[in-house]
Amino acid sequence: MNRVRELIAEIARITGDIETRYPELYRYPDELPLTLPVEGEVNIDQKILADYLESLQEQLKHHVESH
Repeated sequence: MNRVRELIAEIARITGDIETRYPELYRYPDELPLTLPVEGEVNIDQKILADYLESLQEQLKHHVESH
């Protein structure tokens, strides 16, 4: 459970970083890669959170490198 909390904290940190330092990305949240399931019965586990965190990190890295 501790790893899940760490992942959630890191997701919150990166999301906040995007919102404050890269508002051009935050304006279009639909363009951020979203790997969290949104339909049906959802059981968000460590793998789903890790995949989502990775997608946020990749999106941010790509943006920084290309701008």
